[in-house]
Amino acid sequence: MLVGYKSFNKGLVNNYGKPFEVGKTYSTTGPIIAGNNGKGFHMCEHMEDTFRYFYEEGKGDFDVCLVRGSGLSDYKYDEYYDYEMYAFQTMEIIRLLTREEIVNYGIDLRDNRFRKYISTIRLNSEEIERFEKRLLETHRLMELQHLDYYQKGEEDAYVKVKRW
Repeated sequence: MLVGYKSFNKGLVNNYGKPFEVGKTYSTTGPIIAGNNGKGFHMCEHMEDTFRYFYEEGKGDFDVCLVRGSGLSDYKYDEYYDYEMYAFQTMEIIRLLTREEIVNYGIDLRDNRFRKYISTIRLNSEEIERFEKRLLETHRLMELQHLDYYQKGEEDAYVKVKRW
């Protein structure tokens, strides 16, 4: 059993058009295989790993749920994109996360997990300011460069010298 995250298209619809509901449990039969062509209910232990399916397709607005996977399972690590995923025989949709919870989750991530989060979510201007303030308070200058590059579009964020 694992409690983790699953992202959906707005309205809790998966990438295959199947609708889901909070509070319900879903099950499947047969072999469980994690991956893009796998079988089972996919989820990730880390929220930022779920975002890659929506960012790459240009989807800016999506739902994130806290979920619980159980039963037969499979695990996959994609070393090219650096993310992990699980597939489970059974998945319970525990609850839909608010935007505030999604933002709060990412604000104190560190290193590569922060880079994955900030590179695959679209923050609004108030959220960017909030991240910037927190990063300055905690002296996380590399993460501030990631914020500048991915959220503000500053292509030279990693090469120019800044005085924060």
